[in-house]
Amino acid sequence: MILALLIRASISAGIVAAAAVAAQRLGPLWGGLLAALPVSAGPAYAMLGMSHSTAFVGQAATNGLGANAATAVFLFILIHAVPRLGMLPALGLASLGWMGLTVAVLAWAPGFWPATGLNVLCYGLAILGTRGAVGGVAAMARPARWWELPLRSIVLGLLVASLVSFSSTLGPVWTGAGAVYPVGLTTLTLVAVPRLGRAGAAALLAGALRGMPGFVLFVMVVAMGAEALGVAGALALGVAATLGWGGVVLALRRRPAPARIPPDRHSRR
Repeated sequence: MILALLIRASISAGIVAAAAVAAQRLGPLWGGLLAALPVSAGPAYAMLGMSHSTAFVGQAATNGLGANAATAVFLFILIHAVPRLGMLPALGLASLGWMGLTVAVLAWAPGFWPATGLNVLCYGLAILGTRGAVGGVAAMARPARWWELPLRSIVLGLLVASLVSFSSTLGPVWTGAGAVYPVGLTTLTLVAVPRLGRAGAAALLAGALRGMPGFVLFVMVVAMGAEALGVAGALALGVAATLGWGGVVLALRRRPAPARIPPDRHSRR
């Protein structure tokens, strides 16, 4: 357990650091796509597969799919609230929004396809509502202190390890919700605001919002494929789906706008 915790903390630290650096050097969309990778849910499902049946993992992922729709609300609130309220008040407000919608969804207990439709609706509206937020990221506001990233990554690893340890008590419903809680995005916000400033952090989070449909695909694949493919196979296919979504987003972003042909002034009407 200790070794697994250290491995997860190291992976999380690398992803968070890479997202912050990519946001500064390549733009918030690149950083956001990195931040949307399943750095906490992936290890959580892998460890659940070591101690539970594939049916338990699949059921947890199905419940997590429904709860994951609340992450769209979480990011939407953060993107708009961080520049206005600051880091900690915005995180508190976004966490309340996530918990409120998650409790409602778990009480509804949707199946796989209703949960998928809810994700499409929530992420579609959130992306439309943050169209102006993805812009350039300003220069780093201040260098990160050497202890900030390791400390936050250790906290992330501890939360994931705690989820796996208490999964038998929580059951597949709350274990599934806990697996998709936006711990990584919370950690990213804590790292990004001091480094990039409020506006830069909001732009990075807007990039993450556009990468999150790839995470939705990841959870969908795990939910559908855990029993048929095994947990390891489902995780591998889910990661491939996430990376594929990132490639689509980047391809659409880089596609040049169609040239406008000026009207012929000498043409006859």
